[in-house]
Amino acid sequence: NGMVALLEIKERNIEMYKEEFKEKKHTYTKDSKYLVCKTPRLCVYLQKKGFMFDKVSPDKKNPLFNVWIFKNSDELYDVVEDYFARKLYYK
Repeated sequence: NGMVALLEIKERNIEMYKEEFKEKKHTYTKDSKYLVCKTPRLCVYLQKKGFMFDKVSPDKKNPLFNVWIFKNSDELYDVVEDYFARKLYYK
């Protein structure tokens, strides 16, 4: 079926973007103690996936904005990685 083939290609491409995400230098890694989330969109996405932030703080670089602090885990990292892979894929 053509639709199944398209979905398989899409998933393969998303996996490719996940690898690209891992290769880029980020301040957030699998070994990080916390995720400092700066975007409301990612914060809401994580909450919909069942993660709750530990606290809200003013952004150190721009105190007019808040950041949400999540305690890191392997599950959280995988969801964030998937979020950014899909975001890159759909650009």
